[in-house]
Amino acid sequence: RLMQQSPFSTEAPPWVFAPTRGKCSACLPILPYHFLMMTDAHRLEVFANAIREAVRRQSARLKRRVRVLDAGCGIGLLGMTAALEGAEVWMCEAVPAMRQMCREVMAVNAKDVADKGGLAQLLPPM
Repeated sequence: RLMQQSPFSTEAPPWVFAPTRGKCSACLPILPYHFLMMTDAHRLEVFANAIREAVRRQSARLKRRVRVLDAGCGIGLLGMTAALEGAEVWMCEAVPAMRQMCREVMAVNAKDVADKGGLAQLLPPM
């Protein structure tokens, strides 16, 4: 039921594609306590810009692909932002519904991540 549109569904930010299937067309179903964070477009944009800048700086400094651990990744938006900037991202999430949505977000963004030289992996549950 969580994977369907609900009062706690929100649109994906413009830089990450959301899966489009069934009642989940281009929306990201989220847990209630994530709702306020996910609907704050300004907050999401600030985080995305900071992640992009950090990945660019570290990549230039290290002269290689940056490695990122996104612990408690939720649906994977912040980790995907780093991967879309060319980082090697390892994500982990304990909540099964969030892990499933993260897998789907990763799948629909896989080509763009690969085209930009990034890598995104979801670690197995602990």
